[in-house]
Amino acid sequence: MRACLERGLVSGGVAGALGGLPSIVLLSKHDLAASTRAIAHLVPGNQRVRSPIMRFLLGGAVHMGISLTFATLYCCLIRRRPLIYGLVLWAVNLKLLAPRAVRDEDKSHALADHLVWAAMVGWLDRYLGDRATRAA
Repeated sequence: MRACLERGLVSGGVAGALGGLPSIVLLSKHDLAASTRAIAHLVPGNQRVRSPIMRFLLGGAVHMGISLTFATLYCCLIRRRPLIYGLVLWAVNLKLLAPRAVRDEDKSHALADHLVWAAMVGWLDRYLGDRATRAA
């Protein structure tokens, strides 16, 4: 159990930090900041946070928490078909976690982000698991 938690936290942290590369490359800074701030709605009392910078930081923290959680679920329970997992997370994100009016091109950017994230989580899970097996 400890090994899957470690793999989940490492892969979720790395993928959470780098999984948004398609959006970083394709979206303007304003669109990217608005997208990051939008996820802050999941925090109770978030309406009191008026500063756009604080909402951005709050959104980033929530996003990283979500990344760590879903990566750990993948590493401990699923461990196969990471791209399908990424596709499911994309749908869950757009429909449940961050439901808002989203332009079609933003949906495709978000899909690319989630697929990159899932590929990174799947690869890191295998890599770290194989490395631990070789060390044992």
